[in-house]
Amino acid sequence: MKELKAWEKVVLEGKNSGDIKSEYYWVDKDTGLMWQVVHEDTTYTWDEIDNASAKLNSEKFGGLDDWRVPTIDELKSILEENPTDGKYIKEQLVNSTKNNNRYWSSSTSVNNSYYDALSVYFECNDCDYNYSRSSSCYVRCVRGGK
Repeated sequence: MKELKAWEKVVLEGKNSGDIKSEYYWVDKDTGLMWQVVHEDTTYTWDEIDNASAKLNSEKFGGLDDWRVPTIDELKSILEENPTDGKYIKEQLVNSTKNNNRYWSSSTSVNNSYYDALSVYFECNDCDYNYSRSSSCYVRCVRGGK
């Protein structure tokens, strides 16, 4: 019999809530959102962020093909008030979060959507800065919700 990967076990067990974590994703029991755990070391400008989710979907990352870039509210939902290892992010995602880097959301700035988009910097708390769309940031994809 074929050995199942961690994500296959989770999917086959039919679990979609609670504290599910595999090498591919983690389901936030507070929001029901499924977050990409490990992401590539590639950064993107804001106009390129859909490439990150398209790559996951074409590879059927975690056996799934409906990954997307999170909204600013979704990205802020994984912020924590107390830092773990210097990062204000939920403990389940600390080890896979890059140091000294921002993460893009799919949200643009209300003040200047042509030039700025919203990003989160997990080394401070509640950071949804307007950031130049031509800057490079990481992307942590999500599925579910909306």
